[in-house]
Amino acid sequence: IFADHRISTITGHMPHEVTGFNAYKFIHTEDTSVTLFAHHLMFSSDKGTGMIVYRLRTRDDKYVYLKTVGCLQYDSCTSQVDHFVCVNQQLGFGKYWAHC
Repeated sequence: IFADHRISTITGHMPHEVTGFNAYKFIHTEDTSVTLFAHHLMFSSDKGTGMIVYRLRTRDDKYVYLKTVGCLQYDSCTSQVDHFVCVNQQLGFGKYWAHC
C-alpha cells in the first residue's frame, strides 16, 4: 500500500503505518474473497476499472464501510500495468462497526 494523508481521517492510520503492507491485512476477513474477486475483475476488464464495497479495519480495531473505485495505470513505454489507483468513499459517515 501507498496511502496519502487522507487515510487517517477514515481509519485513524497514518500513511507511514500502512505503507508497504498488503491491503488485505486491513480488510475484514469475511470480505476478503469478494475483494479478491473484484481485484481480479479490474485486472481482466477491458476498461481496467472496478468498484467494491467492503469493511476496512480502523486503527482501534473497528470497521468502517468503504466504497472503493479503482483504475489501472499503464506504463507509457511498455503498455503494461504499472500500478493502480483507488479512490475511497466512506459509507455511513461517522459510523463505525464493532469488530466481529
